[in-house]
Amino acid sequence: MSETNAGARRASHRGYSLVEVLIAMALLGVVLISIMALFVAGRKNVYSGKQMTNAVAVGTRVLEDLAPLSKQDIYGGLFAITATSAGYGSTVSLGAPAVTYTNCRIRSTDATVGQPTATDVATQSTGTNPPNLLTKWRNQLGTNLAKGSVTIIMVPANDGTNTPAKFGTATVLQVRVLIQWVEGQRPRELILDTSRAY
Repeated sequence: MSETNAGARRASHRGYSLVEVLIAMALLGVVLISIMALFVAGRKNVYSGKQMTNAVAVGTRVLEDLAPLSKQDIYGGLFAITATSAGYGSTVSLGAPAVTYTNCRIRSTDATVGQPTATDVATQSTGTNPPNLLTKWRNQLGTNLAKGSVTIIMVPANDGTNTPAKFGTATVLQVRVLIQWVEGQRPRELILDTSRAY
């Protein structure tokens, strides 16, 4: 009886072996690494969501700024085009993946976007676009969206009398707002579409 009690006492005082400790540490390491990866991914998703929210806010502001403008305000001011003008003669590809636009006019806070003519570049770079919308949008991008740009793409709907459709005779204009920025090393974009009836 005393030998059994002594053997039980010796077994209860026996510690963990080195192999058991190493296995426990390995399992703990795997669990901690998994938890840390979740925190890193969560932080990245929160940042990405914040960037997208900023882009939506800028895009919504752009649409709100365009809403009260008349056809003449847009043509004579922001787009500097005449009523008899058609869009660019060649196609323009923008975005990632690239979307091709035909018979369009483009204005952007980035003067290198699209195929601007000399007059277009002058209008964009001087900030004389009433009511200085490109400058306003550039300021709204600020530091919130790294390497960000706001691009407006306008396409006149074909009225059946002119091919390609002319801006002056088009009763409907398709307007696309393209917000582009760089998030980390990855280019991102947001597209908002609307139509203007005249």
